[in-house]
Amino acid sequence: MAQIQRRAANAAPLGPTATGVLNMAAQEPVHPKAVAAALDLPAQSITRAVSDLVESGLVRRVEDTSDGRSYLIDVTEAGIRERDSFREELLGRFSRLLSGWSDAEVADFAAKLAGLTTGIAEDLPDVSTRGGRNPWRAQ
Repeated sequence: MAQIQRRAANAAPLGPTATGVLNMAAQEPVHPKAVAAALDLPAQSITRAVSDLVESGLVRRVEDTSDGRSYLIDVTEAGIRERDSFREELLGRFSRLLSGWSDAEVADFAAKLAGLTTGIAEDLPDVSTRGGRNPWRAQ
C-alpha cells in the first residue's frame, strides 16, 4: 500500500515530499522534524517543501508556543481541498480496479491485506529506536 501511495504522490503535481507534508499537516499541526522522521527525509527537503507549500497557500507556519525556535506546519483550507483531491483521485483508481469484484471478494481481500500489513509492520524493526538512516535507502 505504501508503494502505491508513493507512486501516486510521485505523479501528483506537488510531488512526493510536498504531498507527504500536506497529508501530515492536514491531520494536525506538525513540527518539521516530525515530518522529516515520518517520511524518512532530510530536514532540508522538508524545509523546501514547506516553503513551496506556504508560497502556494496550502500550509502556513504557526508559532510553536512550546519552543520559540521552531514552528508548526498547519494546513489551510486550500491545502485541505488539495489533499482531499489527491485522496479522491487515489480512491477513484482503487474503485475502478475493484469494480468487477464482488462484495465478498473485496471483503476477503481487505481482511487478507490488513493481516499482511500488520504482520509486515510487526516484523520490521522500529527505525525510531535504531538510530541512523534507513539502510534500504540509497545513500
